[in-house]
Amino acid sequence: MKKNILVVILLTLCCYCFAQTDTVCKTSNSNYLNCEQNNEPNYINGCRHIAVRNGNTLIISLTNKKTLAYTNVLFDSVLLNYDSVKTFIFKKYYKANNVVVVERITVNGTIMLLINLSTGKKVETNWLPVFSPDNKRFAVVSGTEFNTYSPEMVEVYINRKGNYEKEFEFKPDGALTYLGLCKWQGNDRIAIKRINYAKTNASGKPLKSDITLAIMDNKWNVMGK
Repeated sequence: MKKNILVVILLTLCCYCFAQTDTVCKTSNSNYLNCEQNNEPNYINGCRHIAVRNGNTLIISLTNKKTLAYTNVLFDSVLLNYDSVKTFIFKKYYKANNVVVVERITVNGTIMLLINLSTGKKVETNWLPVFSPDNKRFAVVSGTEFNTYSPEMVEVYINRKGNYEKEFEFKPDGALTYLGLCKWQGNDRIAIKRINYAKTNASGKPLKSDITLAIMDNKWNVMGK
């Protein structure tokens, strides 16, 4: 009996991606590219029915039997081109939403490609999505300590007939600040931590505050700017 249970568990694990952890690489680190390349095998681990690395090409398999191929472009350090792609990295799989995120790293920073595995349609975002409990929306918080090259902002996307469209964005004012942890409080309210390095508390630590986005009267409102 125990052996049968073990077999079922192993078969289940083969069908889905293993648990993935978010990156510990920081975009402000000069070794960010190497860090992400070293991490990619762990990101792909258990997801080989979706993503395969073949040399300089990353292949994504869609549920409609089609594939998408992302091939690295050699970076020319002499003829500097800020749109040149250094590499594509398989970043994360969201099973409940049937989407994956592929990271496009260029000389000018990073962009996340959120890909619908059913249709192959893509949405470009500044960082990883955080989905609402009902999976109808996702929020993207950029300008954090982990992706300092992205603008400090909060974006909200909504799923309309299988396609994700930007519904709202907010750019807070202030210098020397970073946005932090993003958490959904229900399906129409988002709490975001903010760290202000220009101001300190009594202990000399950076001042922390909260920004809340909430739907009121059928539109997004911001509190705690």
